[in-house]
Amino acid sequence: MEITPLGDSALIVRVCENFEDAPDEALNAVLAAQRCLENARLPGVIELAPAYTTVAVFFDPLHLVDAGVKPDEVFDWLAERMRNTLSSVHKTRSHKIQVRTTEIPVCYDTEFGLDLNEVAHHAGVSAQAVVNLHCAAKYRVSCVGFTPGFPFLSGMPKKLATPRRATPR
Repeated sequence: MEITPLGDSALIVRVCENFEDAPDEALNAVLAAQRCLENARLPGVIELAPAYTTVAVFFDPLHLVDAGVKPDEVFDWLAERMRNTLSSVHKTRSHKIQVRTTEIPVCYDTEFGLDLNEVAHHAGVSAQAVVNLHCAAKYRVSCVGFTPGFPFLSGMPKKLATPRRATPR
């Protein structure tokens, strides 16, 4: 597990190296680390932000200095406490996270599914096969993106992976 500075008031905890090979395991490990850090209630920590393979830990350096940490030791002091906190989680390989299922209705009508035929052509299958593949998959929110509330999902069948449009719509 690697912990590195991110600016002057955050640390990045790299929980695992790769997301693509085992996305569910990676996400479970990240969420387990996040929960462990939340439960530790480390001084000065303001926010935790999970992503694909990391947890960003945002903190108030002045809070730590006020608590007696030397200004030039803030990162090392907090990183050491985080390592100690996460050592039990990191040693455990089975990170079972409780999940909630939400069914999202989707309309594939050409009025709304503007790229359905293009995806079908790229995948070398019919439009109905794209719909069937897309509907059969179980998706998981891997992280919430730069736009508030915009979820990045994993679980899409690889056959449906299509390059971005040359010109966004």
